[in-house]
Amino acid sequence: MTGFNYQFNGSDVETACEEKALQGSQSANTGSCHRALTHHNCRSGSHTMKWITFLVGYLVAAAGAVDTNRSQTSGTAPSEPPYIGGTPVEETHLQPGAPNVCQYEDVVMVLVRVPCVQAFTRLVKVWKPDCGYTKNWCVGYERRVHYYTSYKERYEPQHITRYKCCSGWRMNEDGSSCNNRLCSSSMCHHGGQCNGGYTPSCSCQPGYQGARCQYDVNECAINNGGCEKECINVHGSYKCACPSGFELASDARSCLDIDECAVKNGGCQGKCINTHGAFRCECPEGQRLHADGIRCIQSPCQVNRGGCHHICVEGHGDHYRCRCHEGYRLKSDGKSCEEENPCLVNNGGCEHLCTNDRGRPVCQCYEGRYLSPNGRSCLDIDECKENKAQCLQTCINTEGSYICTCTPGYQLGVDNKSCYLLTNSSRDEGQALQTESMSERLRTSGNKSGIAMEIVDYCALSNGGCSHKCNHSSDGPLCSCRQGYMLQADGKSCEDINECSGSSHCCSHICNNNPGGYTCGCTPGFVLKDRCQCEDINECEDGNVECEQLCVNSVGSYSCTCNTGFIAKGKTCIPTEARIIDPGPQRGDLPMIRFQSTPKSVISLDAEYDEHSLSQELADHQTIILPHPERMKGCIPGTFGPDCLYTCKNCMNGGRCNSQKDACNCRPGWRGVLCNMTCPEGTYGNDCNSLCRCLNGGSCNHVTGECTCPAGIEGEYCEEGCPPGFYGDNCEKVCPQQCPGGYCNRKYGFCNCRPGKFGPSCNQPCPSFTFGVNCMEQCDCSSENSEGCDPVTGDCNCKPGYTGDRCEAQCEREYYGKDCKKKCDCPNDTKCNHITGHCLRDCPAGWTGPRCEESCPPGKYGKYCLDSCPCEGNSCDPETGKCICSAGYHGRRCNRPCPDGSWGVSCKNKCGCDNGATCDKITGECLCLDGWYGPRCREACPKDRYGPQCMMRCMCENNGDCDPVDGRCLCKPGWTGQICDRACPPGTYGASCLGKCDCRNSADCDPVSGECVCAPGWRGPNCDQKCLDGYYGAGCSQPCKCQHGASCDHVSGACMCTEGWRGRHCEKACPEGFYGLDCQSICNCEDGSTCDPVSGQCHCAPGSMGISCNHTCPQGFWGQDCEKPCGCQNGGTCDPASGACQCQPGWSSAKCDEPCPLGMYGQNCMYRCFCMQRGTCHPIDGTCNCTDGWMGDACEKPCDSGFFGPNCELTCDCVNSRTCDRFTGQCLCLPGFRGKKCDKPCSKGFYGKDCNEICKCEKDATCHSKDGSCTCTNGWVGEVCNQACELGYYGAGCKEQCSCPDGRPCYHVDGQCECPVGLTGKRCELECPPGQFGPDCQGVCKCESFMTCDRFTGQCMCRAGYYGKKCNKGCKEGEYGPNCDKVCQCENDADCDATTGACICPEGYVGPTCSDRCPEFRYGFNCTGVCDCQNGARCNKRNGRCKCLPGFTGDKCQDMCPDGSFGEDCEGNCTCEHGDCHHKTGACKCHLGWMGKKCDQRCPAGKFGPDCIHSCVCQNGASCDPGTGCCSCEEGYYGQLCELVCPAGTHGSYCTERCDCVNGATCLPTTGQCKCPPGFTGDKCEQSCPKNRWGVNCREECLCGPDAGCDSVTGQCQCQPGFHEETCQSPCPFGRFGPGCMYFCDCRNRGECDPVTGSCKCQDGWVGSKCQTMHNPTENMPSLLGLGEVTLPGLSTIDNQLSLMETMPTGDDDSDTTSATSLYPWQNPVDIRNNIDISSSSRGPLSQEDTSAVNTILSQPGRVVSIDFDSDAAAGDVTFGKSYISVEEDNNNVIGNRSSSDNVIDGYSGNESIET
Repeated sequence: MTGFNYQFNGSDVETACEEKALQGSQSANTGSCHRALTHHNCRSGSHTMKWITFLVGYLVAAAGAVDTNRSQTSGTAPSEPPYIGGTPVEETHLQPGAPNVCQYEDVVMVLVRVPCVQAFTRLVKVWKPDCGYTKNWCVGYERRVHYYTSYKERYEPQHITRYKCCSGWRMNEDGSSCNNRLCSSSMCHHGGQCNGGYTPSCSCQPGYQGARCQYDVNECAINNGGCEKECINVHGSYKCACPSGFELASDARSCLDIDECAVKNGGCQGKCINTHGAFRCECPEGQRLHADGIRCIQSPCQVNRGGCHHICVEGHGDHYRCRCHEGYRLKSDGKSCEEENPCLVNNGGCEHLCTNDRGRPVCQCYEGRYLSPNGRSCLDIDECKENKAQCLQTCINTEGSYICTCTPGYQLGVDNKSCYLLTNSSRDEGQALQTESMSERLRTSGNKSGIAMEIVDYCALSNGGCSHKCNHSSDGPLCSCRQGYMLQADGKSCEDINECSGSSHCCSHICNNNPGGYTCGCTPGFVLKDRCQCEDINECEDGNVECEQLCVNSVGSYSCTCNTGFIAKGKTCIPTEARIIDPGPQRGDLPMIRFQSTPKSVISLDAEYDEHSLSQELADHQTIILPHPERMKGCIPGTFGPDCLYTCKNCMNGGRCNSQKDACNCRPGWRGVLCNMTCPEGTYGNDCNSLCRCLNGGSCNHVTGECTCPAGIEGEYCEEGCPPGFYGDNCEKVCPQQCPGGYCNRKYGFCNCRPGKFGPSCNQPCPSFTFGVNCMEQCDCSSENSEGCDPVTGDCNCKPGYTGDRCEAQCEREYYGKDCKKKCDCPNDTKCNHITGHCLRDCPAGWTGPRCEESCPPGKYGKYCLDSCPCEGNSCDPETGKCICSAGYHGRRCNRPCPDGSWGVSCKNKCGCDNGATCDKITGECLCLDGWYGPRCREACPKDRYGPQCMMRCMCENNGDCDPVDGRCLCKPGWTGQICDRACPPGTYGASCLGKCDCRNSADCDPVSGECVCAPGWRGPNCDQKCLDGYYGAGCSQPCKCQHGASCDHVSGACMCTEGWRGRHCEKACPEGFYGLDCQSICNCEDGSTCDPVSGQCHCAPGSMGISCNHTCPQGFWGQDCEKPCGCQNGGTCDPASGACQCQPGWSSAKCDEPCPLGMYGQNCMYRCFCMQRGTCHPIDGTCNCTDGWMGDACEKPCDSGFFGPNCELTCDCVNSRTCDRFTGQCLCLPGFRGKKCDKPCSKGFYGKDCNEICKCEKDATCHSKDGSCTCTNGWVGEVCNQACELGYYGAGCKEQCSCPDGRPCYHVDGQCECPVGLTGKRCELECPPGQFGPDCQGVCKCESFMTCDRFTGQCMCRAGYYGKKCNKGCKEGEYGPNCDKVCQCENDADCDATTGACICPEGYVGPTCSDRCPEFRYGFNCTGVCDCQNGARCNKRNGRCKCLPGFTGDKCQDMCPDGSFGEDCEGNCTCEHGDCHHKTGACKCHLGWMGKKCDQRCPAGKFGPDCIHSCVCQNGASCDPGTGCCSCEEGYYGQLCELVCPAGTHGSYCTERCDCVNGATCLPTTGQCKCPPGFTGDKCEQSCPKNRWGVNCREECLCGPDAGCDSVTGQCQCQPGFHEETCQSPCPFGRFGPGCMYFCDCRNRGECDPVTGSCKCQDGWVGSKCQTMHNPTENMPSLLGLGEVTLPGLSTIDNQLSLMETMPTGDDDSDTTSATSLYPWQNPVDIRNNIDISSSSRGPLSQEDTSAVNTILSQPGRVVSIDFDSDAAAGDVTFGKSYISVEEDNNNVIGNRSSSDNVIDGYSGNESIET
């Protein structure tokens, strides 16, 4: 038993039973107590008592065991053979002093019994005095400590002396002597046996050779060791190996191909194909091989289209790309498709805003601009012209906006629209207006054009538009930002400054930007020291680390380390191994040397030494072993070292204490006080007395002396090898590369790495399970029980629980853990787990626990549950270890997944999935293929579903079938498109719209069957026959429905109506504004009125009256014929048409019967009050009515001193007060005064503010009512008048001097020279002490107990609290004091102390007389309890119980009354039908749309909301929902308030119907009736105006001449040929013809043209269509061509270019000229100096500009004009107004002349160009 430490929690068990239980001496008593404790445990359920029960039982058993074995454990050595280090040593008969016999100290473990005193506490009842106020005795509890003694057994070491053969010798066969010499342990290597004798020799194990078995035999060098493939030489042997894909045959030499496909299908998901030495995987069709070469995956396009939105296109390998349908484009993610947005390219051609409307750009303009007719550019809106600016005085239009200005003498208001009159004071004082009060700035001047002064607080409205701070200035609001923000370019908005983006922050590690600032953070391992800097956390000081031994802090982290002799493994420390190895033979010629410190120098074995030098060197190092210093100091036994700090427990590295226990005896290779230091370099072995013999830089093991040679050096003492950088038999070759250690392999030249390293640079650690030089050695360790071996020595590193050279054995029975060093702590009949040390009972296989009632933990099985289940993480049978596979796996080790078609635990269940579905290997759930669903995938997807589990919704429209797998739509005949959303294009029909229709007269073709669907009015198979008479419309099946004898059209059924009627069936009267036949007569009624369609009589619209409805309703009336009286109240006026009330300021609602809601005022209550401090404003003018304590125009000022109340209108009524409370008017008294008006001084004994301070003056002194200063009575001084006058002084202020003889002191009060009776002291300041009285207190009282004597007279009186002759009776209730003659003043049933009269207050009261109730939130004795009542409840002052207010319930009144109840104690029952009742009053709070006391009435019309308190604001006759107030619009309106008229082209309920008007007509939004544009009429405006009619509704009559029509829109006359001007009554002038005389006549040679047809009437001698040919031409007259028309601007459609070029110089020029006088003798020669090109491409009259240009040329004198024609040119004549041009052809040069009288020219040309 290792000891127990139990804590008792105050269990109340009988004391006698506890004492018996804890004595632990007699088993009978203990057992009875055990039963009592157990019984108590059942009653209390205490976990502590369970432990007591276990403890007592254990103590009984332990005591019995100790008594029984006492004789065996009293210190006698056990009978078992002795142990050394846990190994038995055979008994010997060696005698001390015999040859080669050495003694040694052995340690045996002895079992001893150690007492252990334990304690526990418990509470006991005790009587305690002075309890409570009465100071009586009462029962209390005290904690008492009880002790008991238990015993524990433990083994302690005991030292004994034994004998053995000295090192190098062994015993003979009888064990009596040590005469046989031993071989050295290092003589033979690799297990070679040493043959003793004078010259020992070695017998090597197979695989080794050499004199000392030091060389390995390379079997692979001869015939490859007999191996087929690879031969691997290992130490002492060799082995054959095969490359990957082959396995070693049974002969251990041949290699066989491995069929990888036979095991788990080679890991292939698809098909496995075995090849020689390898295999490959193939996948089924539709899948491809993954990059890992094992798995089969679907093509990326096969799985959800590769994530593509529309189309997935496969590429090479894993690559694919997404493509979109036509009209869409691929988004940046490469998968999603978006509709092509034309706005992204050149902004869709829009100047401002572009919106994508199904692929079509729709342009919009910024505010202040409108879209031009081209639909692209934006034009400025002239807000001033359209009166949209609403400027009070002057409006100036700007681009995209406007500005308002004021005339001189006015200033522009804050709204930038109003103008305010500048007063004289404002002009003189300028900006001083800004500081005036708001009331002074509200005065108006009465001037209609402006207000005298404006409220110029720019920040009062919407904070001046500022995001953060607004500062008023004369130029407007000045915006600024809070710290951490930056003002933006607009001067109003604020944007957060990212301090972390630059260097403006102070963070040393992490900067986190926050709105308006930033915060600093630290990386892990640091803490924020101040706001900026990070400081390293010393985790070692925090105590939060879990290092087993030492903790070392580092910057930002920490690390764990260990003391000397331990190595760190994570946070734990494990001891380092120390191998005890025989130090080898000692040289007999060397003296015994023990180094007490490191030698001054180490003998180098590299030099050559002779015997003399070696002896001299050793002699120099000989030392004398001095006594331990602690012995001289006198350490107590068992301690040693510096300051006697160490004990034997401190010995390290296997060291043990000597027999005196005052020093550590170190194991070989170790030295130091605690054996914590290795031998100095060059020494090894016991006491480091052996010298190393390693050559060539080799180092020796400090324990064994074994040499570790440098790379490239070999031999036992590193004696074989070449110098650094050379190799070869004679060391004549240079190493191929520079080796890290300088040495390379002597035979081959490669680098020989030090043990534990390999690689070209010898910097790689050995791989697992290899060691030695170049890591060529393989560890001979159990792979299951070890973690590899030491990379240098090859020693196996065993896992916890295993030992042995190869870690092949488990720990011995009594040991466990790492290196089997930990000893089990289990009862004798049990063993422990060799890994964990847990105690194991001898349970059957598969069971464990104290009673073998627990099954092996998961993952374990077998005897002691020590074996691990080989089941790949699955559980196994705890007895046999057979794997119990989890769902989805099977096989011997549960490492094979269920084959297809099976599932569940061990794959025992069969899948029941249909339609190609697979099932989940674990749950059996069917994994349906796309298009199927259901528990077994038997149900096909419903019609509108597809895809995995049919979760995708089909998008097919028009009954198109949806493919259940991929959702593709299969359209019905007549439909097409990806989702069958488009009907067949016109002219096609049938499946896939492949059929061609043959229908006529605009007939439609049935998209399904191709059958012609005739347009209304047609019939026949091809719709080529009209309807029969009397029928019309679709299918000619509708009989005509025309009324009033009208006939109908065969197509539309349109009726020819009689007078006054119109409409489709002539069932409607004439449209508004017309009457009579064909509704041609125009009504003479004002706008908004209608007239009788037959007679034309006016029917006035609501709000108008009179014959022509041109008079408005008189005031007070409205509606139809002005018959309805107005119902507006409070001075409101009504609209004459709708009756809607226009309320006076301060009123709102439909009838102006509701005042403005709180916080609003003015016209329509549209202005928000600016009253502060919860003040209210006047509903009409907004004047503020301030709450208590506030004043000012906006209630922004506190009351002035001396005023209080609402608007600070009340005057304070206080006397001794500075002022009064501005809210309540309560006087704030000066110190020393009290009362309502501060007119009363403080009561006696009190002073200060509110007279709450208690005076501290003594000796009947008075205190000042203000500051409490004391005014002392005679004979007393001091701050509180408690000090008597000094000796020799008396009276007021102690200013009087005593006059007693002989300088005696006097009475300090009145100056008497003798003390008054009853007083004593030097200054008579002391009263007589008890028992004395009289002058100078010389008298001695003779009173009995319960009495006291009068200090003046000595008369005996009863002590306070007693009365009677002997004063032995206590005072009655209500009396106190001496003789009980005083009456107690206690109230509220308080007890009175009979001695002092002090009141002992009951619960809920305090105070001197217990007259004061406990303050709020307090209760109980002395009001120490704190109330925790909630929701305003009060607690009982005595017991603290809460008294709930009505509407609340619960212990603390924390809950409101439940639904349906209310009132006090929630006893009331609610009666609300459509509402909730108030939990306090029960008043109903109606739901939206209900009113009444019980919420049982619906809101009346025009009201809505809770209790119907809100008025509907719906417009245009709309009704509102009684609950929400949402408007239900009449036909023709929409919007939140129905304030918007339907957009153009729509009408009806919420504008859902489309107008069917044509020719650009609009329809009325209410009825849909078409409002035709000028020039059209008819129900749909489908008819043009009849002849001689034009304008709106064809009202206007054409004013044109006979047979002339007019334009139906503009009324412009359309003249008959031969007439022109506005009325077409003027014939064409000369030279013009055609309609409107728009054509020029082309008759030549004075021919006349017909004004109607333009045909020429030639003069005599001329013929031709243009009179261009002479009837009898002369011989010398050049011929005139008639091949075409001259192409001058506006005259011809033929594209010719005339080049008018100079052909004749002036008459003064001497050069040769060509004259035209022979042609036209009347024409003077003309000089041409210019070239003018004239071309035309259209026929028409010349413009004024054209005519002017030509006339400018013709007006220059002396010119001849020549015209160049193209090949198509022709001669001809053209007129320019009255100018006549004649053109002749002469070899393509046209020579023209002009008549001076008629302004006629023959041809023209020049550089100026006139083009049309």
